[in-house]
Amino acid sequence: MHPHLNSTNNLFGGQLLSFIDVGAGMYAQCQMRTDRVVTRYFGPVEFTRPIELGSIVHIYCKKIKEGETSLTVEVIVTKVSHDRKEEIDITKTEIVFVAVDENGRKRKWNT
Repeated sequence: MHPHLNSTNNLFGGQLLSFIDVGAGMYAQCQMRTDRVVTRYFGPVEFTRPIELGSIVHIYCKKIKEGETSLTVEVIVTKVSHDRKEEIDITKTEIVFVAVDENGRKRKWNT
C-alpha cells in the first residue's frame, strides 16, 4: 500500500522487517501456545530484490530450535512474480522469540 512505499514505489525495507517480525511473532505464539512472546534476536537480513506496489508477498516460518524459554524461527520471504508463475526469493533470516510472563520476565514454555 502507498503508505508503506518509498519514492520509487517499492516497499520500505523497515516496513518489511516489521511485517516479518509480526508474522513470525504470531507463528511463535501459536507454536509456544502463549500470547506473550518478545523478539530476542533478529538475524541479518539482505534484500535481494525490491518489492513493488501491488506485489504479493509470502512470509514462511519454520521452527528450527526449541529452548526452555525460547523458540528459534527460520523466516523466508518471497514475492510472486508479476506473471504469477513463480515465487522470487527476497530474504531469509532467523528470529529468536522468548516466552515472558505478565511482568515481562522470561518463563519456560515447553514443559
